[in-house]
Amino acid sequence: MLKFLRITLIVLLVGLSGAAIHSLTQAQVTPTPPNTPIVFQTEWVDEFRFAQRLARRNPGWYNALRPCPCTRTQAAEDRTHWRESSFNLNFYHPGAAVTFRSRGVTQVRGQQCAYDQNGNLITAGSGAGTPDFYAPGGIYQLQHIHYDVEPYEALGWRIYNQYWVPSRAVGCAANYVTPVMITPGGASSDPNPVVLPKAHIGRNYSQQLTVIGGSGSYTYRTTGRLPHGMSINSNGLISGQPRPAYANYRYYFTVWVEDSSGRTGSESYQIDVTAPPQIMGFELSPMVRDAPTSTLQSARFRNADGDAITQMEFIGRSQGAQSGTFTPVLIEGNQYRGKLQFGTRCWSTARTSASDGFVGLTAIMDGNTRNSSFTWDVTLIDADGNRSPTQRITVTCIH
Repeated sequence: MLKFLRITLIVLLVGLSGAAIHSLTQAQVTPTPPNTPIVFQTEWVDEFRFAQRLARRNPGWYNALRPCPCTRTQAAEDRTHWRESSFNLNFYHPGAAVTFRSRGVTQVRGQQCAYDQNGNLITAGSGAGTPDFYAPGGIYQLQHIHYDVEPYEALGWRIYNQYWVPSRAVGCAANYVTPVMITPGGASSDPNPVVLPKAHIGRNYSQQLTVIGGSGSYTYRTTGRLPHGMSINSNGLISGQPRPAYANYRYYFTVWVEDSSGRTGSESYQIDVTAPPQIMGFELSPMVRDAPTSTLQSARFRNADGDAITQMEFIGRSQGAQSGTFTPVLIEGNQYRGKLQFGTRCWSTARTSASDGFVGLTAIMDGNTRNSSFTWDVTLIDADGNRSPTQRITVTCIH
């Protein structure tokens, strides 16, 4: 049905961070979506699911249609079966010079054939014609808009063409036409959105989209929804800082670009918005002064997107409480919460450091003090570099 430009977006990534994902639906949009929870409901998701249902309930429906003639001349000469119909090609089929549709005002399904400037059938890319589940221009015009036009406008050509498959008639040479491209872009055969780097609560996001192809100036717009707090400007820069209230969601959207000649290109994207890990509490016990072994402690945490906690950072806030950063041990947990183990040692003033490779908290007591309390500010750091809100802990050293 549709043909248009391809846009190539080159990514410049600045300052990201993340770690926690909520959900309303699936974690990935695939022909058979898994049950992982993380989707922010949007028009994009609705149309993608519509395309999946259409394909599932009507498998290979487009294969029953009359195949396209290989050349424009053949289509023009066969007036019994084909009529020229070249509406808004720059938007729907950028790169096509002309399109023909199958004839019949009462037909339910319809075929569309797009031809390049040399008169050859375009078989793939944004310029290719696409079949119509409901043929336009007759009694099914309203159904055509709902079943064919609206999904295209939401999803863009690359994903749309996986479900409304362009005619690839036997004997016609392969002819891929996509004058304007967007990168990062997916393979032409990939029915899924392109995954962009995560956006993290509390950190700025910046990704520059650069158009390759087309001419003159470019205008950008989106269908679906960008993360709340983020936007795309007139130069194709996606930026902003995602809002805390919308952490742990996955967003789907399509970026459309139009050049000064009216040709368009599109690409569909996915961005996960993640939150930092959260300390839920500590399990602490007193430390025995100059004990030959450490006293094991633990911290409970929440980390909804499953990124590993890679570091625990301790900043000493009382005299004798030594600061340090080390890798904790996971002793219990799953994707959403867990329990981290760390060690503590309490030394007299005569012992300034552990000599046995001990990694953890160290407290240096005043030799004349029988019992002392030591305070640290603790922060968890995950694999994406997200830092949890700091919590303060106090442990007592016993003489």
